Amino acid sequence: KAAETEALIDSGSMECLVSPGLVKRVGMTLIPLERPIILRNADESENSQGRITHYVTLKYLWKGATRMRVQKAYVASIGQHEVILGMTWLQKENPAVYWTTGNLIVR
Repeated sequence: KAAETEALIDSGSMECLVSPGLVKRVGMTLIPLERPIILRNADESENSQGRITHYVTLKYLWKGATRMRVQKAYVASIGQHEVILGMTWLQKENPAVYWTTGNLIVR
């Protein structure tokens, strides 16, 4: 099943995160972690969700793209966003960011 959504690109997040709502809506397979991970907010306080216990394999296409991309994403309550692409994604994709136009190019 597919869904269209927007992602927040966040260099302050070490990992990629996906909301439980999107996971459920799309029917992604939950993969349990061997050990739960403590989720911390930007201010270093522990997230009210507590710990991350599952991840998914996020498969996605950029609008206008033809190549399917794959990214591991931890399932977490992340507020108003359905997907947060963090440093693991930024390092893997190494996108070109044009700050004056707001454009991002993924090679």
